[in-house]
Amino acid sequence: MGNHNTESRRRLLKQGKALPPKPGSTVPRFPIEDGGDLDSAIHLARTPEERRFVYKRARQMGQLGKIPASWKPDGSKTGD
Repeated sequence: MGNHNTESRRRLLKQGKALPPKPGSTVPRFPIEDGGDLDSAIHLARTPEERRFVYKRARQMGQLGKIPASWKPDGSKTGD
């Protein structure tokens, strides 16, 4: 996730591989294009919306094994 400029993030957003910007921002968030991006996103995801998106991308990439066992597909966590 660290090497994505704004243009790259917008391209990934159009492809469904990034989240829309937060209100007040113009930069898409959580761009996940490859396994390295996925690893970073897993460590940075804090909200149910972010976890849900990261889970979805991991499933699309065939890398669900990287998702923490406490995460649920709806973005909640065991014990929330």
